[in-house]
Amino acid sequence: DVYLTITGIQCYPQPQGFNLAKKNIQRAIELDPDLAEVHFTLGRIYRYEWKWEEARKELEIAMKLNPQNADFCNNYAQLMYYFRNYEAYKFYTIKAAELNPVSSKLILSKAYMYREEGNFEKALEDYNRYIEINPDVYSGYYNLWELYRKTGEDSTAVKMLQKAYSLLPSDRIFSESIPSVFKEKGLKGVEQTEYEYMIQSDLKGSWRGLARYCVETGDKEKALYWIEKAWEWDVPNLPCINGDRGFDPIRNEPRFQAVINKMGLTKYQ
Repeated sequence: DVYLTITGIQCYPQPQGFNLAKKNIQRAIELDPDLAEVHFTLGRIYRYEWKWEEARKELEIAMKLNPQNADFCNNYAQLMYYFRNYEAYKFYTIKAAELNPVSSKLILSKAYMYREEGNFEKALEDYNRYIEINPDVYSGYYNLWELYRKTGEDSTAVKMLQKAYSLLPSDRIFSESIPSVFKEKGLKGVEQTEYEYMIQSDLKGSWRGLARYCVETGDKEKALYWIEKAWEWDVPNLPCINGDRGFDPIRNEPRFQAVINKMGLTKYQ
């Protein structure tokens, strides 16, 4: 699990990390083939390898062996998101949060799910719960920046963005510049300024935000460029583009479909 996790968040090199995870999971299967956690981790490995039906099978075995495990449900929900099965994605996201109602990670996952389906009231409730638990963590405020942009509450959105970046020591100078940019150029100016800042400060880690910004501004060519760069960088979360409805305006573009096909997700459309 450790090798798989640290490789997945790009803190350990590929493919060494995944190979070490696979080596250990094969030994675990030999020791106890009926252990739910073994099938769960094997399912996660298959997910990273883009062996989608194998991943589905192992995660379903894990949930059958231990239906009360919130992490199992959450990972299955993520797989359903990749498959664009939004009904199952919603069901298992909510179930995971119900099984472990004090998990801030699962509260955040549920809030994102509600936000993307347009249920802003429930999303806001969960984001506020997340911030109550994690008042000094970037994620909650950044997600509120995204939410308030969607609801048209520009000034509140900008405050959330400034708060998010103020919590990261390396980004505090950028954070301090946000109010003046908003005053001079409005929300669109802030969005453009953040886009330019992401390119300078965290190019690889920000690929999804960069691509989504380009979709929102109608720059399809640049959005496709960032997705293709993410492919070149071999980012582990690239399959999310299949489930992310923010990419629907470019979904039928041949270059977008080429990446989907490379990941083996074409039939999950």
